[in-house]
Amino acid sequence: MKKIASMHFTCIKVFSIIFFMQFVFTQQTNAQQNIDSLEFGIDNIGAFGQAVNKIPVTPAPVVNAFPFNVNISSVSNGIHTLYVRTHSTTTSPPMQGYWSETNYTYFYKQNNVTATVSTVQKVEYFIDTDPGIGSAINIPITPATQVSGISFNPNIGALSNGFHVLFIRSLDANGKWSITNYQYFYKQNNVGATVSTVSKMEYFIDTDPGAGNAQPITISPATNISGLSFNADISSVAAGFHVIFIRSLDANGKWSITNYAYFFKAGPQTATAVNIIKIEYYIDTDPGYFNAQDIPVTAAPDIANKSFAANITGLSVGLHYLNVRSLDSRNKWSLNAFDTFRIASTLPLRLLNFSAAAANTFVNVTWQTTFEQNLKTFEIEHSADGITFTKIGNVIPVNNPSGSAYVFKHFYPVPGANFYRLKIIELDGAYSYSNIKLVDLKSSQPPVTIYPDPADKYFMVKTDLQNFSLDIIAADGKLIRTLQHINTNLTVDVSGLPSGLYNIRINSKSKITNTFLIVKH
Repeated sequence: MKKIASMHFTCIKVFSIIFFMQFVFTQQTNAQQNIDSLEFGIDNIGAFGQAVNKIPVTPAPVVNAFPFNVNISSVSNGIHTLYVRTHSTTTSPPMQGYWSETNYTYFYKQNNVTATVSTVQKVEYFIDTDPGIGSAINIPITPATQVSGISFNPNIGALSNGFHVLFIRSLDANGKWSITNYQYFYKQNNVGATVSTVSKMEYFIDTDPGAGNAQPITISPATNISGLSFNADISSVAAGFHVIFIRSLDANGKWSITNYAYFFKAGPQTATAVNIIKIEYYIDTDPGYFNAQDIPVTAAPDIANKSFAANITGLSVGLHYLNVRSLDSRNKWSLNAFDTFRIASTLPLRLLNFSAAAANTFVNVTWQTTFEQNLKTFEIEHSADGITFTKIGNVIPVNNPSGSAYVFKHFYPVPGANFYRLKIIELDGAYSYSNIKLVDLKSSQPPVTIYPDPADKYFMVKTDLQNFSLDIIAADGKLIRTLQHINTNLTVDVSGLPSGLYNIRINSKSKITNTFLIVKH
């Protein structure tokens, strides 16, 4: 076996040092953390934010391989320490405006006696024992001020099996030798390419009972066993952290290295429900538990869709953070839930009205403004329960200072309750919501009969309506088929539709009738 080595040699004169560093600001919240500045000092950096040397950074959560020059002209010869730290920009509390830990690295300064860059004339290597400067094995090179990417074959034929050290050094035109570089390697003669069969596997937890005495794992002998699953018996293991060990035996009677993994066994859990007894909120700055603004609640195991009025009196113009947390009957606090909101010097929108109403076969969503500026889009959201809303469309605002009127048509409402609201999104990403409007599409006595239900190849429509249309709508709201200008009872072929639940909507001048139908093949 031969070892291929690749080394890099250069001769330089140092007046300043270029450092390449990577900075990552660790995120502990869902909000993105950006690094916006860097400061450094040599031997002493001073208090946070007070370092003499500051470098602006393009804001980013990761600053990778960032180069900067450190002027060391006034630094004395010898070993010194470079201290570097970074500062994060806009983040959510409690991370806002934090400094990173101070990183450091050592460097050595020595003034060159000449500014001439010398040529590398000779490179040599030896293994394990130094025969003396100039007496090692020569590596052929072309003399140059920088010799990089050089490859050579060191002779290791006479070396014994085991670990060894390869040393390399270079000589320049001034007769100066470089520092000796070194690298470890391992030599092992090829003992044969026969692959043995894995014949046995076993596992144990925490304490080794000895090879061959652990718990057996059922396998089919093979040269390679991967993706193996098995059930480890942990019934007698105490609650807490443990280590599971696994090893295998081959047909030659050789055991593998023992692999291991950590796992945690939880203790018995009680099913006793706890009540939420207190909820409180604060804006931007945490005053401490029990000191935030109280939100009145009735104690219960689950409190959902709680509405409250947050006091924003005295808040400055700009972005703010609303934090909410709860306390249970065990005196345990929840994690903080938070959201952002913005207070503008001038409101971006004055909404005069917002409404939704059924109109023939669809629902008209309309709104009118008296003032608009810096708006990005209106998103129209729909819900069947008034709780979970999904986006069904968007309208681009005019941004007219005198206001504008808008209309959006929802062509596929669901039978029964339909809730609508407007999401108003500004150019900077801030958003707000309109009030919620309800449109009820229930009819008292639909004059339509659909049978059979479930249907296999077809279904029939019996009705006294004239000049109506029929829509077949899938469970996800997608329109499958439309039949128009119907004036009589109807047979509809559904043999090509997948089995599932469908909404059959009858549209007439007087009303919309929605009926569910199951197609089952």
